[in-house]
Amino acid sequence: MEKNSQNAVVQSYGERLAEAERLGKLEDVSRLQQEENAHLDSIHNEIIKLYDLRKSQYIAYKDNEFAEVEASLTARSGAFHYYIEDPQNNSIYKNTELDPKVESKKALYSIQLPQKYVKNTTLP
Repeated sequence: MEKNSQNAVVQSYGERLAEAERLGKLEDVSRLQQEENAHLDSIHNEIIKLYDLRKSQYIAYKDNEFAEVEASLTARSGAFHYYIEDPQNNSIYKNTELDPKVESKKALYSIQLPQKYVKNTTLP
């Protein structure tokens, strides 16, 4: 976007500069070069402002998204427990201190992955 705008300005002023040089109007050449530089600087500054605005909007969006997820997890913190063992790197991810083998028997619903087939003990 910036390059397209800059190219249009350079092309526009380039034609006028060439005409002023051809006619030998040195004061016009100097004035046109200053105008071109000022115009290019203003384009660059507008792009920087737009970038900063978009960046701040994106950060605000992500902060809001994080806050919503955090609030959702906080609201369900007592109802949802997980205990995950990762055999590839021997890590355990959990939000409970309870023994999963004992607690899964008392839970309303539990799942152990991977499963080769799904079994529902509540249905005949």
